Amino acid sequence: MKKKPFFLLLLSAGCLFTACSNEDKMEGPEEKSIPVVVNVTEEPMQAISRAAVTTTGSLEKFYMDFYSDDCWNHYTYRKSGSGWSSTLSWLAAPDSYPITFYAYHDSDTEGSSRLNGSSNPYLSVSVEENASTQHDVIVAMSKTFTYGERGSTVNLSFNHICSAVQFNICKTSGMSDYDITVKEVKLCNVIKTGDYYYKSGTWDLSSSTTTDYTLYSTDGFELTTASKELIAGDDYMFMIPQTLTPWDKISTLGNTYIRLRCKITKNGTYKIGSANEWGDTYLAVGDTWQQGKKHTVTLHVGTALRNASGTQITKL
Repeated sequence: MKKKPFFLLLLSAGCLFTACSNEDKMEGPEEKSIPVVVNVTEEPMQAISRAAVTTTGSLEKFYMDFYSDDCWNHYTYRKSGSGWSSTLSWLAAPDSYPITFYAYHDSDTEGSSRLNGSSNPYLSVSVEENASTQHDVIVAMSKTFTYGERGSTVNLSFNHICSAVQFNICKTSGMSDYDITVKEVKLCNVIKTGDYYYKSGTWDLSSSTTTDYTLYSTDGFELTTASKELIAGDDYMFMIPQTLTPWDKISTLGNTYIRLRCKITKNGTYKIGSANEWGDTYLAVGDTWQQGKKHTVTLHVGTALRNASGTQITKL
């Protein structure tokens, strides 16, 4: 199975870049420039070993920003032999210090990703709804350097800030008399945006938005009691860490639920869909996704299924 890297789009406020441009050089007294040398390590994502996860072995470049003289300065570091290279040099002016470096990797192509907030830096993250274009996101923050520490090696220990989620599906033993053919599985009402704060290492979801994610979509497969991995283009979806509050199954669809597009028959009689059409039924789902960890969600399709038409909620 071909595995692709995932992508997470990072959004910036766009208001902090009027004074400095990408790869800017800050002028100071004339002296020999001192390149900023970095040492890169990574905290592995727990319980994960697949190629979709970004590691220092697969990382080819990353971005490193710092705030000085009232603006953000943005640089790209690329793998060079056993180390990393960039055009960044230590600033020569003493009043440009102290300096703290903030690094991240969000994709293989550089967009408009930048840090926000000068005193409390954060990344505004938005998860792509198409799993095949998602990416793992890793970040690192250096110690704070004074003018007298120019020339020191900048140690960067990258951490994974998203949750890697794998989805499986199976039919419960209580549905042995039912034949279920699944065409599409959609995860609904999941948080897709959030702000990650470097200093605290935590997420702020107070201004978050939600969306629906397609976990599986094809011509259809027969659901059995054996667990089947749902692959939305890749092995994992990299999601905003969050707690999923399940739909209560008695009110109008809300909170988090699964929409199952399928055909369900019992003794030849259609319960969902028809010979010529697919139908929808719903399953409540809840879980807690922690940053930097892998989670497996298994959807048990059984008597908990509900039909929903506006406020009319009925059992299968």
